[in-house]
Amino acid sequence: TPQEMADRCLIIREVQNVVGKIAQCDLLADYDLVPQFWSSREDICLGMNNGYFKGAEAVKGYYQQKLENTKKLTARVMEKWADHPNVKGKTADEMYGAGYVKGTDMHTPIIEVAEDGKSAKGLWYTPGFALRHDYVKGTVDVAWMWEKYGGDFVYENGEWRFLRLLICMD
Repeated sequence: TPQEMADRCLIIREVQNVVGKIAQCDLLADYDLVPQFWSSREDICLGMNNGYFKGAEAVKGYYQQKLENTKKLTARVMEKWADHPNVKGKTADEMYGAGYVKGTDMHTPIIEVAEDGKSAKGLWYTPGFALRHDYVKGTVDVAWMWEKYGGDFVYENGEWRFLRLLICMD
């Protein structure tokens, strides 16, 4: 019916917004916000080229480690450029994220909503870039990141959330 079609369009938009929010959090290194976009189920899963984080604790731990790494990078930037006018006199909270640069532009979504309207699947293509820091060598390089995102979503407590997310980098 026209109403069902309209409802599906709204679901597709809401799923796109969840993906956009997680990409925005990654852009700003707001990793403490990311868990709110995941299902409360224990069987959530985050996968990447180099492995999987299976279960709620593992996924939470992944984002906690990213948060800690960003704090370490901020401290390193503050130490290295302590006398720079943009750094001098600033607190770690004011400088949070300094040295971290990443951009992910979510493109060409393909989203399929289940007949019952309680789950969905989606694919995205994401051209992007990132600065990479080698803490051992002390080097920094810039890399283009061509990624594909694939996600399973569930409708939970009035919101769409990730159940599973796979990020594959070319």
